[in-house]
Amino acid sequence: MSVLRRLGSYGLVSLICVLGGCTSDGDELATENIPTSTTPEDDARQLAEPTASTGANVGSGDGTDVATAPSTSVPSVSDSSTTTDAGDGTTATSSETTEAAASASSSTAAPEDTANSSTTPTTGAATSTTDASSTTAVTTSTSTTTTTTSSTTSTTSTTTQAPASFPSRIDLPAEVSSTEGVASDPATGRLFVGELNNGNVWAGTPTGGWALFNSGSAAGRATAFGLAVDASRNRLYVVSGVDGRVDVLNLASGSLVASIPVPVAGGSLINDIGVAPDGTAYVTDTGAARLYRIAAGGSSAELWVDYSGQVDTNRTQHGNGVVADGAVVLVAYMEQGELLRFDRSSGAVSVVSISGAATAGRDGLVLCGNRLYGVEISSITGTEGVWVTDLNAARTSGTSQGRIGASELAGASTVAALDGHLVVNNAQFGVTPKYTPFDLTTLDSSC
Repeated sequence: MSVLRRLGSYGLVSLICVLGGCTSDGDELATENIPTSTTPEDDARQLAEPTASTGANVGSGDGTDVATAPSTSVPSVSDSSTTTDAGDGTTATSSETTEAAASASSSTAAPEDTANSSTTPTTGAATSTTDASSTTAVTTSTSTTTTTTSSTTSTTSTTTQAPASFPSRIDLPAEVSSTEGVASDPATGRLFVGELNNGNVWAGTPTGGWALFNSGSAAGRATAFGLAVDASRNRLYVVSGVDGRVDVLNLASGSLVASIPVPVAGGSLINDIGVAPDGTAYVTDTGAARLYRIAAGGSSAELWVDYSGQVDTNRTQHGNGVVADGAVVLVAYMEQGELLRFDRSSGAVSVVSISGAATAGRDGLVLCGNRLYGVEISSITGTEGVWVTDLNAARTSGTSQGRIGASELAGASTVAALDGHLVVNNAQFGVTPKYTPFDLTTLDSSC
């Protein structure tokens, strides 16, 4: 999930300088502006400047938490996308950090106590298969199922109407003025979205009921980057890269349980977080080639792996999206799109060998069995989409199945899985002009 993707020509350096104060460790981060202008095709969306955030805080503040004061299988889709090489002295830029810097540098008022809900019409997801050409495409449709057979070819068109409870687009409250991270709690069917410019966290369902879950200003949190749910321990993790900390919220009430400082060094920008089945949380550092670790139920973070000397790090931006399973941690490299594999026992790092269509950059990740979904960083590649990669059991190699959902997305950043769907955050990084309300796109998946 990541804040470094679409932040204009200022890049990572601007975010660190504006929000955290510049420090020099001898590793200057060069940036290059890659213009991207995308206008959403949905006429129902209103083009407008973001508004100040207000809303109802549904956290109970039940007093049970001790708050620390802050200091379906998707069909294969062939694709011939262009890959941008950011290595060998060529720099690729993401524009996510500049937007965070500009927004977080201004103060925000505490949200008012009002509730918001929003629902959107359902759009069916259609899959078309033609035997004669052996190609598969993912589109949207509301037509019914038809079958046509001739003496030479057989064509089948099947349309599956999305359940009424899961619309193709989920509008967020009008008070939401920026987004970045998204997470889900399958046990309750709730979704969580973080605001990049003020640290607010919102909660709701695909059909509405959205309300402020935890106030960034009340918690002393300037930004909300990656989010992750640990349902078994009743936790929601919120990464605040500008503040160099990870907040832990009560998953039921939204109250602040703890604020965990991350021992970042010069040039760091902690970004995304993934939780392994045993509750260990892993935090990426997009400003430097470092991976941090928080023990299950822990209240402190440690620098787990510094991989700056182990893989090619001739980049301005490093690890971004992250997922963890029983044996490994997978991290998406920001620029060139490699997938890094970390052995959870030894910390050893290697690059996953992926064949087939490739992308220059990946952001938020979701792992469903052996299938990995990764949001494409369109500020680097110039194309929206979610990449689908089938991995082997050891996570040492995989085959790219191409991308899905390109036309439905708008400056997407992160992704969560819920009830057989991918929920993608349209953060509008690189989108000009912005539209309101901010929204989420849902896509069919194997999750």
